[in-house]
Amino acid sequence: MQECLDAAPDGNTLVVNGTDMFVPYLQGTSQINIDSFKTIGIPVIDNTTVLAVNSASGWKTLEDLLAADKATPNKIEYGGKIGAANQICGIAMNKEWDASLRFVDVGNNAAKMTALLGEQTQVINISYSLANDYFSTGDFIPLVLLGTEKNDLLPQDVPLASDYNLTNVDFSKFFWVGTGPEVPDEKVEALQEVLKQVTQDPDFISTIESNYLTVVSMVGKEAQDYCNAMYTDTLLPYKEAFLAAQ
Repeated sequence: MQECLDAAPDGNTLVVNGTDMFVPYLQGTSQINIDSFKTIGIPVIDNTTVLAVNSASGWKTLEDLLAADKATPNKIEYGGKIGAANQICGIAMNKEWDASLRFVDVGNNAAKMTALLGEQTQVINISYSLANDYFSTGDFIPLVLLGTEKNDLLPQDVPLASDYNLTNVDFSKFFWVGTGPEVPDEKVEALQEVLKQVTQDPDFISTIESNYLTVVSMVGKEAQDYCNAMYTDTLLPYKEAFLAAQ
């Protein structure tokens, strides 16, 4: 992000990021946020983040997991990457569902899946497509979709927390494209037109939807406001607990 801000303001340097871009800002280690840039737009939204367990656990539903957590408080491990949005997700789930999942730093997405497969951790959150093979074989079970709306593209009907009369914990993702704040508006507008054209391309749509992702065509202020709302609604409420856990 800093490299993009430092680049020549010619529109030739872009940054693509998502929810994790807000984490250093939330921590106070960086002042960079969405408003530091000129927003080109959002072409893709990932409403596929699920809470997954190993089928060997015997848990088949979110209710099963939460009942086990009640029976053994602070024992069930939720594996993730420290300092990332998935750690905040764990804090949110514990608060909203009155749970006590214990966060354990196991690393990035590949490391999380390896740990879950080897039963070295008990629960992870993961984008559905990344663990699709394990869901297909039945090694992993997606207990709940961490969003506010069902995703009809998923190959199985993954419930929302609200289906269990619980608060939905939304950790869906967006793919945002921006450029430097001094780039001339006409160049930003030209890039926005390119984004619109790409999101109408049938091959692009087919490729994105094959990974269960949703193609959108948000540009400019609409996309900027969407990102800021995600920060305000899904990350900021858990700031104090997140900072205390560092």
